[in-house]
Amino acid sequence: MNNPFLSLLEEGIEDRNTHLCVGLDPEVESLPEGIPRDPEGVFRFLSEIIESTWDLTCAYKPNLAFFGSLGAEGLNVLGRLIEKCRGKRALILDAKFGDIGNTARHYARMAFDTLGADAVTVNPYLGIDSLGPFLSREDRFTFVLGITSNPGSSDIQKLRLHGGARVFENFAIRLEKTFPGACWGWVAGATQIEEMRVLRAASAERWLLIPGVGTQGGELAGALRLSRDPSGVSKAVINASRSILYASKGADYAESAHREALRMVEETRAALAGATDQPD
Repeated sequence: MNNPFLSLLEEGIEDRNTHLCVGLDPEVESLPEGIPRDPEGVFRFLSEIIESTWDLTCAYKPNLAFFGSLGAEGLNVLGRLIEKCRGKRALILDAKFGDIGNTARHYARMAFDTLGADAVTVNPYLGIDSLGPFLSREDRFTFVLGITSNPGSSDIQKLRLHGGARVFENFAIRLEKTFPGACWGWVAGATQIEEMRVLRAASAERWLLIPGVGTQGGELAGALRLSRDPSGVSKAVINASRSILYASKGADYAESAHREALRMVEETRAALAGATDQPD
């Protein structure tokens, strides 16, 4: 079955030579000077960010919470931005859904069918059954939280089980057995390089959505090296949000976003060209 997310993603990486995904996380109080601090201002701001980074991206990743906090008008803005990208750029709805039964099914329906996202992020810690409504959709794509970039990831994800494996590693092995299809990948933070190495060993073929390389200061070169599949192809979607969105608070915010996006793309290209070692 054709997967629109993978088609758009691979087309972007090949045609534009970029692995960059721009996260759309609009903080009203952080909008540049001259932008109204309301939903229409958010739409104007993000539309100009999208236009200024369009030729440098393979995907965009709006975060549902930032739009939902603006109420119904904010969700309307989200829908308009998704429509702006539809069929032209891969669109990941970042919501980290995690629930069971009918609720999970309705979340999947909302994300994929109502809002029209090509892909979503999900939280797996309610168990494998909570992921079924998402991972069973072969016409869409799902990124499962594997090892996240925040310091609190050690609270659960890194806990060692009897036998020595950590929680995230054990879950990866089980999920691969339950859902061997190609319609899902992992969220793996660039601040967690050693853990990413372990995750890659369990899931050698999966696409990795990699946050943490911008403001959080993750290790881009190491993450890209570990993103390669056994054939040597980098299956990385490198996400940056704040470092691009808020590169400037002045009237040059769109031009500054373009410069920062270009810097990241060039750094990624250089790291991929210089990475010759196969992942462990």
